[in-house]
Amino acid sequence: MRKLTTFFAVLVLLVVLVTPAFAQNSNLQEVLTDDGRFTTFLSAMDAAGLTGLLSGSASFTVFAPTDDAFTAAFDLLGMSAEELMSADNHQTLITVLSNHIVGGKNFFRTLTRGATLQTLAATSLTTSLDDNGVLNINGGASTLSLGGGADLIASNGVVQVVDAVLLPANAGLPTAHVRVAHFSPDAGTADVYANGGAVASGVDFKAVGDWMETTVGNYALAVVPAGGEMGDAVATSSIGLSAGTWVTVAAVGSAAEGTITLVNINEDYGATTAGEVHATFFHGIEGGPGANVVVDGSILIQNLMYPGSAEDGSNDGVFSTLLNVGSKDIELVASTTLDAAAGHNYLIAAVGTADAAELVVADTDFAAMMAPAEEG
Repeated sequence: MRKLTTFFAVLVLLVVLVTPAFAQNSNLQEVLTDDGRFTTFLSAMDAAGLTGLLSGSASFTVFAPTDDAFTAAFDLLGMSAEELMSADNHQTLITVLSNHIVGGKNFFRTLTRGATLQTLAATSLTTSLDDNGVLNINGGASTLSLGGGADLIASNGVVQVVDAVLLPANAGLPTAHVRVAHFSPDAGTADVYANGGAVASGVDFKAVGDWMETTVGNYALAVVPAGGEMGDAVATSSIGLSAGTWVTVAAVGSAAEGTITLVNINEDYGATTAGEVHATFFHGIEGGPGANVVVDGSILIQNLMYPGSAEDGSNDGVFSTLLNVGSKDIELVASTTLDAAAGHNYLIAAVGTADAAELVVADTDFAAMMAPAEEG
């Protein structure tokens, strides 16, 4: 009997020693502070006047971005921590932080079944579990996993550790521009999803979509056969859209070879001098040879290659330059004539196959697009 009593005494002592103190007594503020990975988040909560939520009696689930996640977010925003936490951006900061907090306790096991949660910012967070056991938030804009810090229990809620800051559209944040292009010759008509929602449907080969202005942030992209669902995706990718950038996301590769992928074409839409236009050249022919970009008989760059063709990773298939206004003979695997108009920007992409190459020209009337809207 004495041995049994001693055994239970030792067991109780072990439980006390190995059970984290916060599991019983620490509130959300204390759990986040003791963890050590959330100094920026806690500073931001203090600057926004929201720390009372973390130490109060009401229960919340906090999807807490790590310090590394905030560092990446500041790069996308083009601002420092001090700028975001300044008085000028007070309401923006409140909205961003509130986008990570929902009422009640939401545990990992429940989130994996798929959930739609209403945040304190009046936005929705959706969750889904992927095949690798990673929980995707808003289609993959941010993720969390059991090994990365799921279910940090507090007396007044639970912390879920996420790897990216969720930047909501209603926060008045800087914007970027993005569009999609279909350069896979045998992929058929496709739909495109961003963060779990459809952004383009019925996209055919050689089509380049319209520019979409969107809040900076992380976006999970997927190409799905037309009419299909996210689970049918033939290509997925993620992109961090920075303030002021213009990015064409192009589907390239072959369905037959199982090599369809998404590549980001970063285009230069900066200021130009009179008589010049921006032109971006892209080599989108899988298996095609490296080719020179030739304008009016002059070589602008040699051996532009399909993305990933160079073993050292030095060639991503993209080349941007300035061209003079006027008619131009263009060569990149195939040839065409470009009538470069003032105020326009151009994407010139070599697409198709090595034995049936052609050039697609996407013409953006940038001056008209950026002109102030007329008041009615």
